[in-house]
Amino acid sequence: MGRSFSRNAIVLGAVGCVSGAIAVLAACSSSGGGSPPATGEGGTSTQGCSNDVLSVVFSPAYSAFVTDSTQQTFQVPAVVDGLAAGATVNWSVADPTIAKIDPDPTTGGIMLTMLKPGSTTVIAQVGDVCGQAALNVTSATEAQWAAGNARYNNGIPLDFRCLGGGTTTRDGGPCPDAGPACTACHGANSTAGFGFQDISHTPEQTGGFSDQDLVNIIVHGTVPDGGYFDPTIVQYNQWQQFHTWSDIQGDTQQGMVVYLRSLTPTAQDGTSNFGGHHGDGGFGEGGHHHEGGFGEGGGPSGEGGGPSGEAGGGPQGDAGAGTD
Repeated sequence: MGRSFSRNAIVLGAVGCVSGAIAVLAACSSSGGGSPPATGEGGTSTQGCSNDVLSVVFSPAYSAFVTDSTQQTFQVPAVVDGLAAGATVNWSVADPTIAKIDPDPTTGGIMLTMLKPGSTTVIAQVGDVCGQAALNVTSATEAQWAAGNARYNNGIPLDFRCLGGGTTTRDGGPCPDAGPACTACHGANSTAGFGFQDISHTPEQTGGFSDQDLVNIIVHGTVPDGGYFDPTIVQYNQWQQFHTWSDIQGDTQQGMVVYLRSLTPTAQDGTSNFGGHHGDGGFGEGGHHHEGGFGEGGGPSGEGGGPSGEAGGGPQGDAGAGTD
């Protein structure tokens, strides 16, 4: 089966204001479940948003919830972008039966924990101004999670001779039936050894990408318009050449999405956290929004992974989908 080696790294930084996405791309009140108002010094809870001027990241935000098991936890962080230090934010969820809120001292925002599938609105209020973001939680199964976990961590090493697809290596040997483990290129223990270790796929990088966005990033090497890509890690066109894992088909595609949604939100180095919006370099320092063209630095905007960039699987860097 033909496939390109692009580690399943999502250039996950692209999610800030994206309408959804994986490639690099792409960040309230009293919480459900009895949690107190979260963020800053706390404050009274709030509902509704009549003076919508604050920027809540991710907006929209995406997650999942396994309905036939209690083994998996799904969380997405949220912050207010560009807020002055020390400001008190009052957070609420329009439907607290879908997600509960807890303070997140690491980001200075909140952590949303999913309680069931559904769609609702996350609201942040500071004084007489507010901001809101849609939260979309898709229904998932334990079997889907297991399929994604198996593919992401399949233990197959990266073979550069199979980059670009094909069933045999450039010197005639057989290529594996499945693409390499995503952990071959991503994560502190990656074995590829070329600089993608810091490219993560947790909801802190991918929470702004829709399910289909993530599939497009993983399988087609495509960052959606509005997605964030960091060309300082790898050029977008280089990343596209190998980040096309065509062995991921059928139920495994959704399984990959579910598995990535279940990862513990964690910051990574670079500009992919919260889509480059919140305290990690921002736009203009290496990365930029993807608008369909190759902007500065030769890449649209997203951190993708490629031969020379981000954490993913390529000789020169694969920038993560922030996906990468």
